Parts: sequence; structure tokens; C-alpha cells
Amino acid sequence: MTQTKVPARRKTTPTVKAIVLLVVAVVVGGGLYLQLRNTSAEADGYGPPRTAARISSPGVVSLGSADAPNKVDVYEDPLCPYCARFEHRFGQLLAKAIDEGRVKVDYHVLTFLDDKSKSGDYSTRAASAMLCATQADGASFGRLHAHLMSPDNQPKEHGEADRTDEELIRFAAEAGATSGVAECLRGGTFAASLRRTTAAVRPTIAGTPSVRINGTLIAPGDLNDGDWADPLR
Repeated sequence: MTQTKVPARRKTTPTVKAIVLLVVAVVVGGGLYLQLRNTSAEADGYGPPRTAARISSPGVVSLGSADAPNKVDVYEDPLCPYCARFEHRFGQLLAKAIDEGRVKVDYHVLTFLDDKSKSGDYSTRAASAMLCATQADGASFGRLHAHLMSPDNQPKEHGEADRTDEELIRFAAEAGATSGVAECLRGGTFAASLRRTTAAVRPTIAGTPSVRINGTLIAPGDLNDGDWADPLR
């Protein structure tokens, strides 16, 4: 498994750009090998978590007890294709461990990739939809998150289309959240806080998905081999 790199803010010279492109090409090539090497879903058939979620801080949705023996932080962007692959492989394993009281998971929903979406703000709107749904009905988050982060439903970076507000509102309703979701999303209730949270997280991770378990940041290659998740099995 590899990551979608956090977009750099500084300008580079043509020579530096060429070097960066070469390095990225090598990383992505290796990443493709890692992705294809093991893509089966763990705890397949379990489904999304039954546990109700809560917004614990700006841009962070938490599931599970604070007293759980393990703590996992997942940093993801709704448009990040590797985040969807991560969700496909580990999402149900995390859900099962949450429901069994063995882990508390904090999802840090980020918006790095807005400018790679057709609408120019898909990451912000999709992240907002998840927060709006959680605010309306905490039990809906797991279902909506699983739907939006599924490789089958996720829009493509630089694609011809992404999801409209109306579609996001409908997905939230199908997940069980209806009260106030449309007003929350269309009114941009969480947009500013998501931008601030993303800016604060930017210097602390190399890309998405990034995962910490019990405070330790997991290297992308180690995400793929799956040993990091042994305490959750």
C-alpha cells in the first residue's frame, strides 16, 4: 500500500521538479506492487461499525470507548484512492474491534485533495457530509463512511465528475441521518474548521492514508503487510 502525497506548498525549480517527479514515480511504482500483492478484506462480511460515532474535535470523528486497550488514528481524504484501498482491506476489521471494545478509532477527515476533484471542493464537501451526518445521528457515520470510502463509490482524482451536494445528502439519509444534514452541508457548517484542521495536520504526515496505533506512526510499507493490526485481530 502506498499513500497519496500531501501537496507541497513551496515552489521548486525545474531541476528540483524533475528530481521530485522521478522519486514519486519510483514510490508509486513500488506502491502499485504493494497494493496488488494483498488486497483481500479482513473480517469480510462484518460490515460497518454498529457503535455510534461522535465529533470529538474539529475534523475528528471518534468511535469506541476511551478506555479501550488500543487507540488508532486514521488520517484520510475522501478523494484519496489509497485511503479507499485501506478502507476496503481494514475497515471491517476496525469496525469489529470497535464494537468488541478492543479499540478506539479517531478518523481525521482531511481535505488535501480538493483541487484534484472536478468540483474543486469535493474533499471538503464529502468530509462535511460525514461530520453533518455524525452530528445528526452518530450511528450513521459508520455506514456513510464505508459508502463514501468504498473504491466502488469514490470519485477519481482528476475525474470527469464527483458527487453533488444532493447525492451526498441522499447518501447520508440512506445511512440514517436526515435531520439538518442538508442545511449543515449547504451552509458550509464544517468547511472552515476542516480547512484549519487540514492545515494543522499538513506538516505532521507525509500523505494519506496515515495511521498511528497506540501513538506509533506506521510506515506505508508496514500498512500493507498488516502486522500493525495484530492487536486488533
